[in-house]
Amino acid sequence: AWTPPAPPVARRPEELANALAPLLRCATQVRFVDPYFDAGVEAFFTPMRAYLLTAQNRRSVGDLRIQIHFAVSRSDVEQLVRIRGLGLAAAAMDAVGLEMATSRLEACERRIKPILRPGVGLRAFAWGEGPTGVRMHNRYVLTEVGGIAVQHGLDRGGIAAETDDLTILSKEQFEQRAAEHCAESALYRLIAERAFVGAALSAG
Repeated sequence: AWTPPAPPVARRPEELANALAPLLRCATQVRFVDPYFDAGVEAFFTPMRAYLLTAQNRRSVGDLRIQIHFAVSRSDVEQLVRIRGLGLAAAAMDAVGLEMATSRLEACERRIKPILRPGVGLRAFAWGEGPTGVRMHNRYVLTEVGGIAVQHGLDRGGIAAETDDLTILSKEQFEQRAAEHCAESALYRLIAERAFVGAALSAG
């Protein structure tokens, strides 16, 4: 745990990244979990940019691997299906869900890939409800050296005075959340994923 206990953190990109820096800079396997993450939205993209720059602020990044996990909510899919007048048949729901997931994954690659240093790999996962109906809700930063719950989310706050509490997970909490939010998760249904790597700088 932080010693002394950490005070609330302002929900601004620099402050959030600074608070997470001790974990981000020493870990090589980093997972960001936020069901609402959307790289196409500045409130999410700007903090993520700060997190990624902080995590890559090290001499060598050759072994750094990053994952981003977000959700495509059934209610959002149903709303778009109704707007389009498609009915709520499973085929229509699946097609629209895949379309929404693909759009957010494309935004991830388009906006985040340029931030990555050469050789840094990132995988982004779009999840739907699994067989038990459990929805992704809580937000985490999970690594091989421990995890932190970010209560309000990985995005920036809407007002300057907004703060958040970052909570270190116990061993038992970490093991469960890490198993739930991984490429092989059995809790959620994988809709789509995308992987990309930071490109080498072109000469000249």
